[in-house]
Amino acid sequence: MVIREPINIDDVLVKVRAALSKGHWKEATSLLESLRPFDQAELFADLLPTEQEEILPRLDPQDSADILEELEDEEAAEIARRITLNKLALIVDEMEPDEAADLLGDIEPEHAEALLAQIDESEEVRSLLVHDDNSAGGMMTSLDVVIRADMTVEEAIAHLRRQPPDSEDIYYLFVEDGQDHLVGVVSLRQLVVAPSGTKLGSIMDRNPICIFADADQEEAANLMKHYDLLALPVTDHSNHLLGMITYDDSFDILEEEATEDIYRLGGVLQEQPADVSVPLALRNRLPCLLVNMATALISVAVLSFFEGTISQLAALAAF
Repeated sequence: MVIREPINIDDVLVKVRAALSKGHWKEATSLLESLRPFDQAELFADLLPTEQEEILPRLDPQDSADILEELEDEEAAEIARRITLNKLALIVDEMEPDEAADLLGDIEPEHAEALLAQIDESEEVRSLLVHDDNSAGGMMTSLDVVIRADMTVEEAIAHLRRQPPDSEDIYYLFVEDGQDHLVGVVSLRQLVVAPSGTKLGSIMDRNPICIFADADQEEAANLMKHYDLLALPVTDHSNHLLGMITYDDSFDILEEEATEDIYRLGGVLQEQPADVSVPLALRNRLPCLLVNMATALISVAVLSFFEGTISQLAALAAF
């Protein structure tokens, strides 16, 4: 089926809730699984907590993983707390390592440790948990495929076939030397069109743009935006390649930082702004409101002072 316009989530939500009210779990899950991941997450977020608890374990683990990845971090963590450990482990196994690390970082340490003991790629996820959430390392995902500078293009392609990446977000192949240092980057297009027998060292970009794992996440996103990158390699201070940040993660970072700045300008707490108590809201917003009132009073005073002039040329009032 070719989709030419957005799905009407409200219509599907009505059908899902009708199926749930009758206990038709198979029908409800089929409706949810027929949607794309973003639409699944949007519909799932509108369900009641009890409905979420019932339907998520009944979905295919990959669909459940897609939903948790698309939800806000706090929502995903709250849902994860209500799912049994065994079922949650099946879902986390299907998540991207960086998304799994984000989820585990938002739940209780004891719960996270018990979950790590049950998932298949625990060491890969654990290595991402050591980085601060707001750093480049906290946003990166692990690399599925890394190639060596002394390989030929045929050897690199054969290596890629033997170790097919789990993620579809493969735009560049990062090149290491024998000591696991980042020495270059090759695009998939370069790999395909290069003449037979060509060494990667002769076609790779020897000055790849990269970022340290402890750098701020906003710096990483701005770097990707400035150089129009689809993926950004992350290294330690010894230039050992640790992972990469993809363009979709950079969009999330920029959106998060912009939202945070807007809240700060308005004197509003970012965490649950609609639920902040009245005294706390006043304390945070009162200085901003007082400044606005003061500037408004000054404007009124200026208009009053020049009232005679403005009456002769009304357009001056706009200034």
